[in-house]
Formats: sequence, C-alpha cells, structure tokens
Amino acid sequence: MKRPFLNTGMFLLAFLIGSSVVLVCLSALEEFEKFSPPAIVAVQTEQVEIPSFVTDINATFDPTIDYEKSLRTKLITTGDFHAEDAPYWTGEKWLGLFRTTSGYELAPTEIDVKRGRKDELFSTTVSTRRTGESVFLIRDSKLVPSQVETVFDERVDGFSFQDEQSKSFVFKGIQYVLRVENVQKGGYLQAGSALTLETGGKRQIMRFLPKNCDDCSWSLNWAGDLDSDGKLDFLLDLAGHYNAYSPTLFLSSHAKRDEIVGLAAGYSGVGC
Repeated sequence: MKRPFLNTGMFLLAFLIGSSVVLVCLSALEEFEKFSPPAIVAVQTEQVEIPSFVTDINATFDPTIDYEKSLRTKLITTGDFHAEDAPYWTGEKWLGLFRTTSGYELAPTEIDVKRGRKDELFSTTVSTRRTGESVFLIRDSKLVPSQVETVFDERVDGFSFQDEQSKSFVFKGIQYVLRVENVQKGGYLQAGSALTLETGGKRQIMRFLPKNCDDCSWSLNWAGDLDSDGKLDFLLDLAGHYNAYSPTLFLSSHAKRDEIVGLAAGYSGVGC
C-alpha cells in the first residue's frame, strides 16, 4: 500500500536542509564583501634576468683558426703588407666591392701585386686595375657582379665601439644590433668581452675574448647586402692585439641553423 504522506515529509525535510545551506553561503558571502580592498595585497615577486651563456666555444669567430688557409673563399684589401700576409700574384681575377658615384658595386677586377726587398717592413703592395676605390676584394666565392645595397662604410660613416658600445641598422624593415659587451671604462676590451649580433629574436655571439688583450679593439668596417638575399652581411675586424688585424667577412647566405650570418672568409696580419 502506497504512503504519499511519507514521501511528502521526506521532500519537506530535504527542502528545509537545502534552504539552510543556501542561507549559510549567502551569509558567508556577505561577510566576505565587507572586507576592505587594501586588506588583500598581491605578493610582489622580483623579476630575475637570466644571463646569456657566453663563451669562446659558442662564438662564430675562432682566433686559433687560420681562415685564409682553411676556407676556399679568399679575402684581401688593397694596401701595403708584409710579404707573408699577401700570398697572391699579379693578374689574378677577383671580385671587388667598389665605391662609385651612384653607390656600391661588386665588380670583377685583376689585381697587381708589387713585391719589394724582403728586408723592407712592408714589402708587398696590393692594388686593383679597376678605376675606383675598393672596400675589399674577394675570390673563389659564389658571389656574382651586382649593385650592392650598403648601410655602413667605415671610410664614409665613421664609427668606433670604443665611443659607443652598440651600432644598430634597419634594413628591409628589420633591425640589426651589433653590441660589444663587458668592456672596461673607455671601451677597452677585457677578459669576458663579447661582440654579439641581434635580429628577429636571435642573438649570435660573433667573437669572445677569454683573456685580457694588449689594448685590442674590434671594429665594424662595412655592412650591406653583398649576396643579394635581402639580409645584412658584415665585414668586421676581430683582432686580438692592438698591432694586428683580422678582417672577417660574414654572409647571411652562409648562416647555419640558429645563426644570423656565417663566416665566409677572413685573413690576419700584423702591423709594425
């Protein structure tokens, strides 16, 4: 036999219990809303900048390598040299980056190599047979004659990392920043100094100095699009001594994975 009065009683009991729970929750919420906003304070955390790992191991330029001998592509500038610093011959065919009245042009040229007495300090002179002043000469590369967009020329623009620790360019809407890090007062390099290149979220260590040097400094000689791929290339002098020079050409078309530019050619020599 059904008992409807029992079901009705259980329903009323459940209803009363549920109502009590709702009233308790509403009361708690009302008390919470009485809190003063200043009483709730966010925890302040200090931002920590994680330093980039920089060593001579992950630098693109290695001062222990003779790039003139180890790389197929050769690089030279015009001027006077010790005989061993310019092992080339008159009549050789090179490509030269020339300054012209309308800009910069990568054009074929033959070189003249004049050799003097061996006891002379600078016994060898390199020049070109093409009219005009060259920025540098390159041989045995895949580059072809072309007009070259240039954003920096040391002879024309003038710049020193000793005066300013960074140099930035905007090329094809993209910013590039060359920066010398960890330098002494006055811009002199020291153990731990590094030259970096940054663009598009990438950071490449171009050169690292593991030890102190004898008043050495690095310099930017030229920047432009030598390989015509719409990205910047650089000629940098990365010598490790004040009386030495190490012009080094970096091309974007030679970049490996995660690199901005790759080392394409270089040579080294000494002064007096």
